[in-house]
Amino acid sequence: MDLDFLAGQMIMMGFKGYELDSEFMDVLKRVKPCGLVLFQRNIRGLTHVRRLISEIQDYASKIGLPNLLIALDHEGGVVFRSERFTPLPSAMALGASGDPSLVECVARIAGEELKVLGFNVNFAPVADLNTNPMNPVIGLRSFGDDPESVSVMVSKYVSTLQSIGVMATAKHFPGHGDTYVDSHLDLPIVDVDINLLMARELKPFKAAVDADVALIMTSHVSFPKIDETGLPATLSKKILRDILRGVLGFNGLIISDALEMKAISGRFDVGEIVFHGLNAGLNIFLRCDDFDAVLELKDAIIKCVKSGRVDSSILYDSYIKIEAVRGRIKSALTLHPPAKFSPTLFRRNRAASRDISINTITLINGEAFKPIKDLNSIVILIPKSLERFLSRFDYDVVGMIVGEFGSYVENIVLYFYDESSPIEDIVESSRSVDGVIFFTYNAIFNKFQMDLYRIVRDMVSVIVVAGLPYDVELIEDSKPIFLTYGLNPLSLSALVDVLCGFEKARGKVPVKFKQHFSG
Repeated sequence: MDLDFLAGQMIMMGFKGYELDSEFMDVLKRVKPCGLVLFQRNIRGLTHVRRLISEIQDYASKIGLPNLLIALDHEGGVVFRSERFTPLPSAMALGASGDPSLVECVARIAGEELKVLGFNVNFAPVADLNTNPMNPVIGLRSFGDDPESVSVMVSKYVSTLQSIGVMATAKHFPGHGDTYVDSHLDLPIVDVDINLLMARELKPFKAAVDADVALIMTSHVSFPKIDETGLPATLSKKILRDILRGVLGFNGLIISDALEMKAISGRFDVGEIVFHGLNAGLNIFLRCDDFDAVLELKDAIIKCVKSGRVDSSILYDSYIKIEAVRGRIKSALTLHPPAKFSPTLFRRNRAASRDISINTITLINGEAFKPIKDLNSIVILIPKSLERFLSRFDYDVVGMIVGEFGSYVENIVLYFYDESSPIEDIVESSRSVDGVIFFTYNAIFNKFQMDLYRIVRDMVSVIVVAGLPYDVELIEDSKPIFLTYGLNPLSLSALVDVLCGFEKARGKVPVKFKQHFSG
């Protein structure tokens, strides 16, 4: 194996568009990557992406490449790449269930659907502890803030997903949950020492390692008390070689988070990224944006070896690890071939996901709750930010919401609110109905939501915290509060059943609040 091939095998790349066109084929020939990551920009539909992946794998084989790792960010909750997949509860919703068997069900749904389409790597689960309520990028993507509970969930997700034949990726090592900065935008700094890291952030990653996780993705986060150079974990020999390999005993693939993120690309040139990354122990450099950047990355790897700054054996060692993961995929698929690609699979999974969601919904101040099925008329107030998110599922959002509630309540007035909303009309409508359901969606980052709540508070019957659970701490009264930890068409249907009293809210809040609330 020559240097050109080995350098390419250390790259996983993205691409733009829906087809394997001549430019894409040329780049695959030139780069020789170990794999690809797909995004929403590559997926027209399920039949389309299944055909596309098959064509790509066939072409890779034709030009002499090993079977490609084909990855997707399919965490569930707020992170999904196509509305055609079964909508899944967020990790934090699963944490609220407290039931590892539900994590197993979700991992099985995700794995079955990914496998039948041709994906063999999932960039999940998130193993971060969301210890900072103001974290702008992790939040609902985390199972919670308790190291022991999160470790159990991470382990169950990893073992289930990989038993199906889709390799798991625990992320973002050694933790992105205690940051105030989004690493897509700048470099976060976490000022904790190794003792606290071992007692807290590293436990879920150790659980993933013990579950034989195939890949671990690094965080673009600096831990200056652990690596005094200030290098982000992605480029830190101390964090990757000494802690991840040495202390935790991980022997699988270490993959970077996307290198175009500003925490990396805004501070280091490609030569520095490659030099530090290779020395730190990265096995795969992930570059998702454009072909020129991918080609530049490969050239930098080759140049780094030819100049003598790193030894070529580092590249060969990475290739051996990549081949080991390919072998694991092949073995698992031999034991568990993909299911038949049919609408039946997805219908079954949607029903299961809805049932799982019922077990995640949490009720606070439940003694004051009265089911809405006994009401004749209601006003529903939903932030426009939540409407925008729900529109990603390719539904008529108004029809979806009115349809779900309208099965049990005869008269419904629906407002999607923001600062431009007609406050007088909202107040007038709220006064003339039997009840008001007030939704918040990450109100800790949007002051207006609570400003409006204070205006209509006396008329509100039920509050639904549909995003981050920390909104609860902004609500200064004892009205019943339901927490859903995210919302999708299936969990909305489950929520309506709970609001009507047909099902009980069974979840428990998986993060700590500053004050006590009655369940």
